[in-house]
Amino acid sequence: MGAAGLRASLHPRSAHGREEGPASPAICRQSDPGHGHPQAPGGDPRVLPVRLPQGGIPLRRAHDQGFTAWRRLRLFGHIGFLSALLWPTWLVGQIDRNATWETKVLYSNLELLSRDYLLFGHQNTNVMGRGWFDSTGALDTSDVKAGLGTFPAVYGFDFGAGWSTYRRHVERAFARGAVITYSWHAPNPVTGGNFYDTGGRPIREIVPGGSANERYKSWLRGIADYAKSLRVNGTLVPILFRPFHENTGSWFWWGANFCTPEEFIAAWRYTVHFLRDTLGVHNFLYVYSPDGRSAMLNYGERYPGDDYVDVVGIDMYEKDDYSQVLVQACRVLVQFAEEHGKVAAITETGVSDGLASTRLYDWFTRAFLRPLKADPVARRVAWALFWTNGNNTYWIPLPGDPHFPAFREFYEDPFTLFEKDLPSMYVPIREDREAPRFVRYPNEPFLAFQTEVQVEIWTDERAYLRYSEADEPYESMPYEFPEGQGGVRHRVRFSARHGESRTYYVRATDPFGNSSLSSLVISFTVDTTLAPVRWTDPGYDDTDWPLGKAPLGYGAVQATQVKEVPTVYFRKEFELPSPVAGLGVLVKGHDGVAVYVNGLEIGRFQIAPGTALTPGTPASSDQVFSKVFVLGPEALARLGTGKNVLAVEMHTYPGAAPDMAFDARVFNNQGIYLDLGSTWRYFDRGEEPPLQVARKPSAVRSGSLEHADPRLPVLSGFQLEPNPLRGLGHFRFRVAEPADARLVVWDLRGRRVWSWRRERLRPGVHEVSFDGGQLPSGVYIARLEAAGQAASLKLLVLK
Repeated sequence: MGAAGLRASLHPRSAHGREEGPASPAICRQSDPGHGHPQAPGGDPRVLPVRLPQGGIPLRRAHDQGFTAWRRLRLFGHIGFLSALLWPTWLVGQIDRNATWETKVLYSNLELLSRDYLLFGHQNTNVMGRGWFDSTGALDTSDVKAGLGTFPAVYGFDFGAGWSTYRRHVERAFARGAVITYSWHAPNPVTGGNFYDTGGRPIREIVPGGSANERYKSWLRGIADYAKSLRVNGTLVPILFRPFHENTGSWFWWGANFCTPEEFIAAWRYTVHFLRDTLGVHNFLYVYSPDGRSAMLNYGERYPGDDYVDVVGIDMYEKDDYSQVLVQACRVLVQFAEEHGKVAAITETGVSDGLASTRLYDWFTRAFLRPLKADPVARRVAWALFWTNGNNTYWIPLPGDPHFPAFREFYEDPFTLFEKDLPSMYVPIREDREAPRFVRYPNEPFLAFQTEVQVEIWTDERAYLRYSEADEPYESMPYEFPEGQGGVRHRVRFSARHGESRTYYVRATDPFGNSSLSSLVISFTVDTTLAPVRWTDPGYDDTDWPLGKAPLGYGAVQATQVKEVPTVYFRKEFELPSPVAGLGVLVKGHDGVAVYVNGLEIGRFQIAPGTALTPGTPASSDQVFSKVFVLGPEALARLGTGKNVLAVEMHTYPGAAPDMAFDARVFNNQGIYLDLGSTWRYFDRGEEPPLQVARKPSAVRSGSLEHADPRLPVLSGFQLEPNPLRGLGHFRFRVAEPADARLVVWDLRGRRVWSWRRERLRPGVHEVSFDGGQLPSGVYIARLEAAGQAASLKLLVLK
């Protein structure tokens, strides 16, 4: 069944809009925390037994005409989403390997649904509304249900005052199959004031060694006890836990003005460790939700890391029509989420002062639904949660309100899902019986230019990777990947000496025990004598770049006009008369910027964090900025007395009239080492500056020859004629004794582009033909190995 068929089954229509019907009971099966999935009848842990309405159909509206599509989906494993045919079910990186089965399944289903649908959420929806308050859960009602006949798909609660009294509200929502999320408006743990009390720098005090650590731990114990006791028919209720929300603003005590990024990250990680690892809470998914407008300028600045976050979100409130900033923020969010293998969500949203404050009566459709749905990137968010209805201020309209017709149109759109539209969120939409597949990796031996070799491997589902120097089963492999466990993007660093070749075997398993039956083989050779030099490095030759006085840019009056290309690159040397303990870089301009000192990136602003930048990477905002980047310990360690290099790349925001401006200063408390208005080298050719090669001296070199031992050289006279070459060329070399020989040409990314091998070459001179015309123009490295020795040379291909 295709996407259209599934949409029809999710959203059957009648002449009166959506059909309504009785909700089915939720799935209910006990699974203890910390033990992964339960054992299902028949020994199959992948299909969760459920209590289903009418014939076992996992559908919230059993009498809908489209129910047979869901039955086929459940019984035969067919995927109804077009995107699910292209994307694996278990794609995203959940951080708790011991999460309960229902928590794992919920996470995967949210990711899968987010590719075609938006779940509608409402805070305190069955707790309070316009003119009513239900402290016990006895009413089991909602303003959403009063207007539309159905509850939201996502229910928002809070671990603030009175939170423990809402157990019945949560249990009833989960019993109907809804998704549960909890924020936390925590009081100030230092002063005892409320969450708006910003005194005492509490973030710094709640971690071990801080004055409020014991109080904070007692709060976490209360939350943990509640979470571990929250069950429906024996099943632990999964909770999307959203602490420290809107942390990039400065209205809560955990806000940006009251702690450094490092302090915030430390507090977040401590919270996760204490709940998950110390207290054994395994039904939480951790949601990071900064303020949307401030976070989109630099979303990753306070991000706690992939091992501590399950869902990335934004809280976004604006007056009237905020469609442009909403789409812009969601694009940044979704791109960040997909780069980090996470689910994205609009974790809070609405008109900033409530619906009554705007006369834009079609706000739900004009300002929110249509622009979000129309953008192919921004629309890939799992849910949007609107804030609480109260007696005086409200975010969800009731019938008779001038905003209600647009809200009903929002509800009737096939893009939105409410509670009765949901599939069984705690049963896999597709069964998983396959081991993870490796989808991005070094697929053949490569050449490394440093003794520390980083290898990155992507899997088609979230997985845990191990490796060994021998080909053996996953369970027997002794080493785990240090980065990316439980996600899709995995990294490891190997160490090897110059001239060494290494081979490692890698296998993977998923959270449900499906392990690789064969190994991925990773092989490389280290050659430190011919290292590529990037445009950010001190040794890069930029003498052919033009010179210009800052400010530089285009689209406005600048001292130097550069070409109107999406990305322009800048370099400038600055001198330090003596060692420094601190240094800052002020950058003024627009739109997005990434800054490097002596080859190390020290920060970005208004550009997606964590991504590999290309000349086509857009800025996330077109705002003019003045931003100071402070060098951290690693960057300070790279500084030297005398000449250093500052390198900057400026990216434009895509729009009808793109423009760019740039200027910079290097300074500290002792003085200014590079001032605004200086003369810079710049590269504006519409592409990234090409890599260069700088031959490094080797302790085991003789000319271009490297010796593996102190014998007389077996190899000599290694050369290419002609060089540079435009077509056919010839390698020549001499061997002094019979030897096996291998000749490989690599590009400057370390990828093998051509190879030749012969066994038992006779002593003497040998010639090997090489067709350089098959390669793109650029610099390459040729490496010849024979009898335990190696020789290398640089070659240039021209068209």
